[in-house]
Amino acid sequence: MFVGGCALFTPRFQRPELALERVDLRGGNLFAQTMRLRVRIDNPNDRALPVERVLVRLSLDGRLVASGTTDAPFVVPANGEARFDMTVNANLAAGLAELARGFGPRREAIDYTLDGVVRLDLPMFRSLPFHETGRWPPDQGGGA
Repeated sequence: MFVGGCALFTPRFQRPELALERVDLRGGNLFAQTMRLRVRIDNPNDRALPVERVLVRLSLDGRLVASGTTDAPFVVPANGEARFDMTVNANLAAGLAELARGFGPRREAIDYTLDGVVRLDLPMFRSLPFHETGRWPPDQGGGA
């Protein structure tokens, strides 16, 4: 009976939505690279989300190319958004052609997937898994 009573006081959260906004290649060699990602996180909840860390896996056109975690905790305001940067380790040997399309002179869009977990700094509610898809670079609107 006590377990059922605790459920009444456990906060319920909707999963935040994440979107890739920027990718910067930082260096590396043919076998391992470092990238800096800029990610937007939208909080649909009426309460702030104290994020301990975000663990993420980045896939391009269906191929896993990078994984990493945020550098520092942050708070996403209630019904608001935040942006964070994270360093990820990549092995782009398999996905180099896909990534190059996003940096080339014609900048073709690439399908991406972000999978992972938002770890919260809350005693009774610790993690929110996510699976987001999108196109990078995002459509900037307008035209050439």
